[in-house]
Amino acid sequence: MGQMTERGCPTIQSESEAPWEPAVGSDRPQLVVPDETHPHSRWNFTVLALDHVLLRVGWIFKTESIIIPAVLDAIGGSGWLRGFLPLLSRFGQSIPPLLAAPLVARAGRKRNALVACGAVMAVCFGLLSYGWSFRHTLGPAIAPLAFLLVYAVFFATTGVHQLVFNTLQGKLVPVTWRGKLLLASNVVGAPSAVLFAAWLLPKWLTADGGNFTAIFAFTAVAFALAALTGWLLVEQRDAPRSQRADERAVFRSAWRAVRHDGQLRQLALVAACFGTCIVLFPHYQALGRSDQVGFDMTSLMIWVVLQNLGTAAFSIVLGPVADRFGNRRVLLIGLLGIAVVPWLAIGSVYMGPWGRLLFSAMFVVIGLTPVMYRVVFNFSLELASPTDHPRYLSVLGVATSLPALAAPLVGLAIDAWGYEAVFLGVSAVIGTGWLFAFRMKEPRHQSRA
Repeated sequence: MGQMTERGCPTIQSESEAPWEPAVGSDRPQLVVPDETHPHSRWNFTVLALDHVLLRVGWIFKTESIIIPAVLDAIGGSGWLRGFLPLLSRFGQSIPPLLAAPLVARAGRKRNALVACGAVMAVCFGLLSYGWSFRHTLGPAIAPLAFLLVYAVFFATTGVHQLVFNTLQGKLVPVTWRGKLLLASNVVGAPSAVLFAAWLLPKWLTADGGNFTAIFAFTAVAFALAALTGWLLVEQRDAPRSQRADERAVFRSAWRAVRHDGQLRQLALVAACFGTCIVLFPHYQALGRSDQVGFDMTSLMIWVVLQNLGTAAFSIVLGPVADRFGNRRVLLIGLLGIAVVPWLAIGSVYMGPWGRLLFSAMFVVIGLTPVMYRVVFNFSLELASPTDHPRYLSVLGVATSLPALAAPLVGLAIDAWGYEAVFLGVSAVIGTGWLFAFRMKEPRHQSRA
C-alpha cells in the first residue's frame, strides 16, 4: 500500500532499486502528484507564469525563425552558416540539461538554479548588445563565429533553465493545472510580447537594416527581470539525496530510463520526428526576403507578431484540451499543424499575389512550435515520479534535439538544391511522427494501482 506525503499526496512505493524503473506488476513508474489544495500552489502557479511571460517578452526580440537568422545574414552568413543556429539551439537544450539533471535532482531548492540560469542568459545578450558595434572591426569571418560562440553559451544555459523550470512545474504545479499554466503563460505572454514588439521593432528595424544593439539590450533586461522572479517561489526543501554511481554516469542512467519505460521510448521517437521542424527555422525568413516572395527587413516585425499571436491562440485552445483529455490528443492536433507549415512556405512561391499573404499567415501556424515543446515535456512529467523528472525531461530534450545535428547539412542542401525538396522532406518526417503518436497511450487515463 502507499503512504501519505507531507502534502497529503498519495504515493505508491516501488520495489525496484532505481526510482525510474517500473514497480512490480506495472510497466510504468509510479507518480507522486502535487497537492492541488496546498496553500502555496496558486502563488507558485502565478510566479511561474510571470517568469514565462517575461521570457516571452524578451524572446520575441530574438526569434530563431526570424530575427536571429537575419542578424547572421547581416554579418555575412550563408545557408550553411544559418544551419548552425538550430544545431547550437538544440545541442544546448539537450546535452547540458542531461549533464545537469543529477545536480538538479539532488538540489534541495531548484529556484536558485532558475535565477542563476536567467542571469547568465541576460549577460549573454548584454554582451551581444555591447559587441554589435564592433562587428565591422572583427570582419566577416570572425564576427559570425564570435556571435555563434556567445549564442552557444546562451542556449546551453537556456537548456538548463528549461530543465529547472519544468522540474519546478512538476514539483509545485498539480498535473491538472499544467495546461492552465501553458494557457496563462502564453495568453498573457504572447500579447505582452506583441505589444512591445509593435511598439519598439518599427523603430529598430528599417528597410536599410536593424538596430540590433537596442534589440539585444532590451532582450537582456527582460531576461534579467525573469531571473528575479525565481526568488518569489515558495519551495519546500527536498530531502537530501546521495549521488548514486549511475547518476554520475548520466548517459547510462538516461539510457536505463529509456530502456525500462516503453512509453518514454515511444514519446522520444515522436519527439525526434517533431524536432526536425527546427532545422527549417532559420530559412523561412530567408525565403520570405528572397526574390521568390519579395519581403524586406521591415516585414520581420509583422512575422514575429503573427507568430506570437499564433502561440497565444493555440494555447487558448490546446491548454484546456490537454487538461481535460490529456496531452496525447494535443500531440495529434499539433503535429499535424506543424507538418503543414513547410507546405505553406513552398505554396506561397507559386500563388502569385496571394503568396505574400499565405507566407505571412504561415507564421501563425509556426506559433504552434513552442506550445508543442511544452506539451511534449508535460507528457513526460506524467511518466515519472518528481525525483526522476529531471532525467525524463533531459531524455526528451535529447530526442527533440537529435535532428538538429543535420541542420548545417540542411542549409547546404538549400544552397545547392533550393527550398522545395528540403522543406517537403522535413514535412514528411514530421508527418511520420504524427502517425507514431496514434500508437501512444494517454498515461493519465491508465490505472496506477
